[in-house]
Amino acid sequence: RLAAYLDLGQNGFNEVLDWVLAFRESLGIPHDAKSLGIKDADIPDLALAATLDPSMAGNPKPLNIDTVQKIYSCAILGDL
Repeated sequence: RLAAYLDLGQNGFNEVLDWVLAFRESLGIPHDAKSLGIKDADIPDLALAATLDPSMAGNPKPLNIDTVQKIYSCAILGDL
């Protein structure tokens, strides 16, 4: 739906992802969290804080601390 709203075409997710990545680049936002100063050593504290955040209950997919740690690890590496 977002791809259609943004008039990006018919491929949905991939076109929205490409649009977001290009937009981020145009703003000078780095591709990885490491460039923002986040280190592997920060992951346990960040993951714990994320799982305790009240907004976590609104996630469409339930997450646990292990999954959140994997997400942070990917973010540090810039791994989509």
